[in-house]
Amino acid sequence: MKQLLFFILILLIPLLYLSGCSKDYDNDPLAIKKFSSEDIEKIVFNQCTGKQKIITENKDISKIISYINSIEYREAKKDNPDNWAYYIKIINKDNTQAEVKFVINKIEFNNDWYKGNAYIINDLDKLYKTLNYVEKDF
Repeated sequence: MKQLLFFILILLIPLLYLSGCSKDYDNDPLAIKKFSSEDIEKIVFNQCTGKQKIITENKDISKIISYINSIEYREAKKDNPDNWAYYIKIINKDNTQAEVKFVINKIEFNNDWYKGNAYIINDLDKLYKTLNYVEKDF
């Protein structure tokens, strides 16, 4: 009987140890730094089509920042996608910058990866179209 308990204990210890090492990426939304539109000088809003709009009006900056802040960020595995759907560069008044890249199923925010989905890309499509700025090639 003691040998059986000892054998079970030997099997359970590594199993418990290894199960504690696995990373759960389906956890609650992460609290990430929220942007304040008052600190932002401009936003460069790029589409995967090679077009971009440079957003300078406060009301439009607020729309974009409000949307980015509204996303529930959930940690995801690091990725290295070939393409992105939207790339947003936020340039602050103190010349610091932040980058947010949107891929169909992932978001890269300052080199950290989060889960994304198609509705975010659809929302960004609509938002991009509502911004009344001249499109430029980049």
